[in-house]
Amino acid sequence: MQNKVTLAVLSAAVVGVGGIVANAIRNIADAVASTSAQREIANVVADAVEAKFQTYVDALKEAGSFDAEAQQKALKEAVEACIETLSAGAKKYIEKASGGDIEGYLITKIEAEVHRQKSGVMTITN
Repeated sequence: MQNKVTLAVLSAAVVGVGGIVANAIRNIADAVASTSAQREIANVVADAVEAKFQTYVDALKEAGSFDAEAQQKALKEAVEACIETLSAGAKKYIEKASGGDIEGYLITKIEAEVHRQKSGVMTITN
């Protein structure tokens, strides 16, 4: 009888410790996935903003026709470029972080990146 009780206690301990270890592994995996998604988002946004400046904004500014309407068009196209480029995992991260507002989240990131690029601040993302 004592062996059965000991076995039951040991089994419960193993299951308990196993559950703690499993949760820790899940938490580590989630943190790595979040960091990876954040890095991907930063890279995609930076690339989209840089490309939009090179192909659209700079030409309009040179021609003196970069007005509010053109600015909104550039922003819309940058958001679309980001959405097309981002992986499913990064989109899922954004949905979770933003409550489902991918476009609003990206607009905020794009506007911040435009400011960084205008001011010459380098962003290191690998």
